[in-house]
Amino acid sequence: PDFDFALPLSSTLTFSWRIVDGNLNGRVRVAGGGWGSIAASNDNFMPDSDAIIGETSSMVVEKFELTVRLNPVRRPADEQTLSDTSCETLENGDLDCRFTKILAEDGEIEILAAGTNTFVWAHGGGSLAYHQSNRGALDLDLSTCDASAANLTSVSSSAIKVHGMLMIAAWAYLAPLGV
Repeated sequence: PDFDFALPLSSTLTFSWRIVDGNLNGRVRVAGGGWGSIAASNDNFMPDSDAIIGETSSMVVEKFELTVRLNPVRRPADEQTLSDTSCETLENGDLDCRFTKILAEDGEIEILAAGTNTFVWAHGGGSLAYHQSNRGALDLDLSTCDASAANLTSVSSSAIKVHGMLMIAAWAYLAPLGV
């Protein structure tokens, strides 16, 4: 087998891996295609995480820096150190992206061969875009496949609208006082 472990992260996303000579040989497989990602994180959140993303539209696997909750930033060419990359659509329509990543790289979150790592993951249909509820976080020991999922709570769209209305009201009321 190509990998020692496989962990379903959702009903449509599976992360598989093997540690070899200080490298993570990994695979992200998305049922039905689209895009999929796995990212090393310091705190179970997307910002300031180091992601590996494979997508159907470009058929490449690349490293991204997740700096904000918007579009990921593709790392510059000199930081694209993944090797043995492949990304293909299988006969059943699944997206299969494979890569080899150095565990410890300057300027990136170190991935431990043994011990607890924190990862965030996401996937979606079509090209790289917003993932809606197709995301999660987990603590994972790559040497044993011992994993525990982090409880993520979504912010409802109505809460965002209320927040926006309160911000507008506060500005409308307080801005004239600042003049």
